[in-house]
Amino acid sequence: MKCNPLRWLWGLLPIAALAYCVVRFEHEAIQDDIRVRVDAELKGTGLRWAKSGVSGRDVLISGRATDESEPQKAIDAVTKIWGVRLAENQTELVERAAAYSWWATLADRRVTLRGLVPNDATRETILSSARTTFPGVAVNDEMRLARGVPTQDVWLNGIGFGLKQLQGLKAGEARLDGLGLSVSGEAASQASYGSVKTALANGLPRGIRLTDDRVTPPVIKPYVWAARASGSQLTFTGNVPNAGVRSEVEAVVRQAYPRLRATDRTEFGDGAPPGFLGVISASLRELARLEEASATLTDTTLAVEGMATDEITATAVRRALRSALPQNYRLTEQIRFREAPPPPAAPPVPAPLAVSPYTGSAEFDSGRIVLVGYAPSDTAKAQIEQSARTRFPGRTIDNRLAIATGAPDGWQRCFDGGLLGLARLGSGRIALSDRRLDLVARTDDEDLVAAVPTDIRGNVQAACDVNARIDYAAPQEPEGRWSARRDAERVVLAGEVTSGSTRIALLAQARRQFPNTEVRDDMSVVENRSKTWPRAAEVALASLSEVDVGEAVVLRQVVNVTGEARYEPSIIERVREKLRRDLPRGYSGREQITMLRPPVQQPVQTVPRAPTPVPPQPVAQPLAPPQPITAAGVACQERLRETARTGVISFDRARALLKGESTQTLDRIAQIARTCPRVKIEIAGHTDSEGTPERNQGLSDRRAQAVRDYLTRGGVDASILTASGYGETRPMVPNDTPENRARNRRIEFNVTE
Repeated sequence: MKCNPLRWLWGLLPIAALAYCVVRFEHEAIQDDIRVRVDAELKGTGLRWAKSGVSGRDVLISGRATDESEPQKAIDAVTKIWGVRLAENQTELVERAAAYSWWATLADRRVTLRGLVPNDATRETILSSARTTFPGVAVNDEMRLARGVPTQDVWLNGIGFGLKQLQGLKAGEARLDGLGLSVSGEAASQASYGSVKTALANGLPRGIRLTDDRVTPPVIKPYVWAARASGSQLTFTGNVPNAGVRSEVEAVVRQAYPRLRATDRTEFGDGAPPGFLGVISASLRELARLEEASATLTDTTLAVEGMATDEITATAVRRALRSALPQNYRLTEQIRFREAPPPPAAPPVPAPLAVSPYTGSAEFDSGRIVLVGYAPSDTAKAQIEQSARTRFPGRTIDNRLAIATGAPDGWQRCFDGGLLGLARLGSGRIALSDRRLDLVARTDDEDLVAAVPTDIRGNVQAACDVNARIDYAAPQEPEGRWSARRDAERVVLAGEVTSGSTRIALLAQARRQFPNTEVRDDMSVVENRSKTWPRAAEVALASLSEVDVGEAVVLRQVVNVTGEARYEPSIIERVREKLRRDLPRGYSGREQITMLRPPVQQPVQTVPRAPTPVPPQPVAQPLAPPQPITAAGVACQERLRETARTGVISFDRARALLKGESTQTLDRIAQIARTCPRVKIEIAGHTDSEGTPERNQGLSDRRAQAVRDYLTRGGVDASILTASGYGETRPMVPNDTPENRARNRRIEFNVTE
């Protein structure tokens, strides 16, 4: 039988078509199956960044890995999948950041996260933390991937801590640069302000350091402060701008109300009107002259109520308040006075006895005032009793004065001055004999030992000779140990301190004196009424700043400073002088400082040269013509200059280290600068002509920069501040006497638009 090839060909065609369809569709199913299993494996192993491409049984891995080991992990995971023949790596690494920064901002009920994260898993952790911390607030993710994260667990703890502090702000920012945390913004409330400040001062996570704290109290509107004196109680409510203002108010109260118990319920808040401190200080001093008095300051309106003993006192209080108020303030007052009752009709009495010497005394003890001796008239006797009641409110007055003639001129004024001294001291005795006033008392307030005699002499105005014998009964000093230890990396404050405010003050002083060094707080509070111990600790801390490595210890009224310092013979003498001069009475100081001498250099031969001509004495350069500024700018400049002129801005000799006494003035300047219109402020440093011009120029530059740094830490926008040093080129007066040279060493503030 003969074979026909054409018939075979027609039979093979359907078979070939069927084979093609089977191979094509089965091939695509195999690829899809491999792709699904590869993607599931990559996702399951946490390699979400990896993307796969499948060709037949070959797999191509692409994407941007967040770690150098992850591309190989992806290849190893894919090659283990059944059916994969070959896995090819075409991945890239995300960039490595030289500076690893992350920050979160809160504004308009929206949280925006920016900066760098190491991987997507960490991104989700941060987003989850932000949404939990800010429920109901929109969270925007603008973070990007980058390698180079610091220790990741510590870094994440810092982010969580920063978000928690941001939660307490109305608007602000929390930022991590490496492991350095900075927080800025306005607190949402008084309570959250205190909570955030406490957390930043004492609650940082381990490994996180605080680089900047610019959290400000909430702005209060209207701004209200009030004081009420009733009986033996003085109560404050409302708001004050900061701890510095609160301390100054306490100082005024101690002087004007020596025996009243003060309760301060004020809270910190921004928004105080200009001149706030001066107005409330003046109102407190005048309230002391009234009975059952109160003062309320609402923005720039001062309302005063109270009862004066007589019309003259009421008029004097009104006049003093009006003269103390700035022009933009308004006074409303309801100051009443008691009408002197007409003397009761009495039968004729014999002429009063004439006595010599003319004597009188007052003794104050156990809440009772006993007046003994003579008074020149019934009116004088009543006035002396009324003076005692005013100065000793709520105390029993036992008036045993008899009427007699022979009193010298000014005798009643001397009696009243003696009562003033007893009121301030709280106990003791005065005795008058003609023109001699003797005071015998005992106090545990060292300041009163010198202040009370001065106050009495100012009150009596030479009407009599004042002889005061005031024994100082010092309160028991703390027995605990306190130390400040300094090395190349940190300053550690440890041991017992006398109060929470002392602890905060020592931490602030340490951060000022060691600005580029970590300050660690290992202190505990053991309450003690000593007024001298905090000063001893401040002197110890200031002495430690003179050494490079060492320790300052306060123990049983002895301050011991040990350590090593660069070779400079004057260092030891400076520390000795500071311990001798600045320690409070009852404390002694010792130093054990080792000088590290520089390596000895071999002498070299020098070729004689012609003498260098002496440069001419610098001549004061004319000031550049001021740029025109608005009336608001002029007012700002005048306030800055007046505050600097009447305050204190001083440095350690020949150094750019600010003294502690400069703090109050610079805090006021910072408050003024924050409330000024949008202006530029130049901080100008000047020196006298002692030393070389080059050295004076550098010193003035550093001092101006030190003031700028302090104001920046106090919340002033750094972009409006410039620091300029003029050395000795712009003297105010000739540098021919110590007094003139002191005037030429100064800091000035110049405002431009």
